[in-house]
Amino acid sequence: METSTPERELVRLNGAIQKLLSDHTRHELVRCDWRQAALESLGFTEAQKEFVGTLPAKSVDSVQEVVRTVISAGGRIFFQKDADGDAELMAEYSAKGEGPADPLRVISLKICKFDANFRNCKWFWQK
Repeated sequence: METSTPERELVRLNGAIQKLLSDHTRHELVRCDWRQAALESLGFTEAQKEFVGTLPAKSVDSVQEVVRTVISAGGRIFFQKDADGDAELMAEYSAKGEGPADPLRVISLKICKFDANFRNCKWFWQK
């Protein structure tokens, strides 16, 4: 029997997030309630479900804003390991500059950082 490691969990979650964000039939739910969409689609462990269910409203709203931007701009949301070995939830999307001749640029946002069990979370993205 193969046991899950933090690295395998990040790969699994990234695949599930990519599948969810590429499913246009689910975009309305994701735009309105990312937590509901994540709980239904990402196959969270009990600890991960508990973490998502107890997020403060301000954090939920901040992530919802990022999710809407990523969907409308065609970006991506993904997990990666940082230099300390902790997991980071990241978002990347393209944005047009201020002026009409400004090129598109890629915006990278670190949403949060936490351990493999979704504990000890530190938030970076704020409204």
